[in-house]
Amino acid sequence: MSRISKMPMIQRGLQSMFNFERVGSKTLSHTCSKLNNISSIRSFADEATMNKVVKEMEGSKADDTKEVLNVYDTLGLKYEDVMVDKWGYISHQVGTKLLLRHFDFKAYSGKNISIFDCGSGTGLVTEDIIDNFHVFNRLYNTSVSFKGMDISPNMVEASINKNIYDECHVQSMDITPYPYKDEEFDVIICMGVLPYCNNLQGVVNEWERLLKPNGVIVASLRTDMLEKNKFEYFEEKEMKGNWQRLELTKPIVHIENHEAYQENKMAFYYVAKKCN
Repeated sequence: MSRISKMPMIQRGLQSMFNFERVGSKTLSHTCSKLNNISSIRSFADEATMNKVVKEMEGSKADDTKEVLNVYDTLGLKYEDVMVDKWGYISHQVGTKLLLRHFDFKAYSGKNISIFDCGSGTGLVTEDIIDNFHVFNRLYNTSVSFKGMDISPNMVEASINKNIYDECHVQSMDITPYPYKDEEFDVIICMGVLPYCNNLQGVVNEWERLLKPNGVIVASLRTDMLEKNKFEYFEEKEMKGNWQRLELTKPIVHIENHEAYQENKMAFYYVAKKCN
C-alpha cells in the first residue's frame, strides 16, 4: 500500500495552501513553431456539453485514448471559460506557486530556465507562470522558455495562438519517447492530466530522462488515483535515490464549483528534484 494512501485533512481552495497573493503580470515574448496538418478549431462546447464529456471521461471510457482526445478536442477554448471561470479550477495556480516556492531561481542568475509543460492543454499553467515570473526576472536577471505537448490538436493550436511556447507538439503523453533531448529541461510541470494516463510508469521514466540534474518536477494527482496504486512509480524513484521529494500537499478541492470533483476526486500536488 502507498505511504500516502491515508490522506490528511481535506483543505479547500488556493488560499488554504498559500498565504501570499498572486503578483502582477508581464508579457514575455516567445517564438512558436508552426504545426502542419492541424485541424481548425471547431465550434466550442457549452457547459452542458462539458458536463456530458466530463462524465464520459470519468467513466469507463476514460481508459480509451481516442475518447480522451475527442473530449478535449470538443472542449477547445471553452475549457477555460467553463472550467476556470465557472467551475473554479485552480490547479494551474497551485502548480505555479509550488514551482515558485521550490525552484532555486538564484542558482540560475543570468541564465535561461527551460520548462516543459506536459499535457499543456490551452496553456493555462504556462500563462500563470509567465504572469508571476517577472519578480524573479527582476531579482536574478533570469529568463524562461517553454515547450509544450498535448494530445489535442485543437488545444495545441489554441495555445500556439497565444504565443507562449517556443514549440508545442501534438502527442499523447502515453507514447514515449517524447520529441526532446536527454536532460533538456530544468522544470517539468504537469497539471490535471495524470488521471487519464494509461502508461504512468513510462511517463515517469520519460520525465527522468528529460530532466536535468537538480531539475524540478511539479505534478498534480488525484485521490482516486491512489486506489489504482499509481503513486508507487513516484515512490520507486525516491527509494532508488533518483528523485528527492520536496513537497506532497494535502488534498484539496481543486474544482470548487462542480459536484463531481469534491471529496471523492480531490487533487494533491507532488514536487520532487532530480538527484545528481
